[in-house]
Amino acid sequence: MNDYSEEGIITYLIREFPDFQESRRWKDLEYLEEERMKLPYVIWGQFAEYAKERLRQYGIRDVVCAKLFELVNQQLNNEKTDPRLKNLIIVEIFENFAQTEEALLYARSHTTGKARHDLEMVLTATGVGKPDLTIAPEAEAHMQRLRGHIQGYTK
Repeated sequence: MNDYSEEGIITYLIREFPDFQESRRWKDLEYLEEERMKLPYVIWGQFAEYAKERLRQYGIRDVVCAKLFELVNQQLNNEKTDPRLKNLIIVEIFENFAQTEEALLYARSHTTGKARHDLEMVLTATGVGKPDLTIAPEAEAHMQRLRGHIQGYTK
C-alpha cells in the first residue's frame, strides 16, 4: 500500500475485503454518499463491527477475521507502515475488539510481535481490559502516568 490518503486507506480496506461492501455495516453508511470515502475511522470502525459479527456467527475459523489479523500483524509489525494506518488499526480494530471478551480473546491469540504489544497498550490506555504485563511490561507504568494526568484534571 502506498496511498495513505483518507480515500486510499478506505480503498485498501475494500480491495482486501470486497464482501464488506455487501454487508449491513457498509449499507448503514449509504446516507453519507461520497463523503463516506473521506471518513476512514468511521469505515474501519464499521468494518471492525462487521468482523466481530462474523466472529460471533462463524467462530474462530472465520476467514474474514483470519485475514484481518494477518493484515494487522503485517502492518503493525512493519516499521515502514505509515503511522496513519497504524493508528487507524489500533484505534478502530483493537479498541473495537477489546469491547467483548470473545473478540478480545481472538485478537490476543491472533496478534504477534509489535501488534500484540500495541493491543496490550490499548487495553492499558482505554481501561477496557487488564493488559498482559509479560507482553507489555511498561503498561503498568503507563497506566500510572495516565492516572496521574486524569487526577490532575479532576482536581
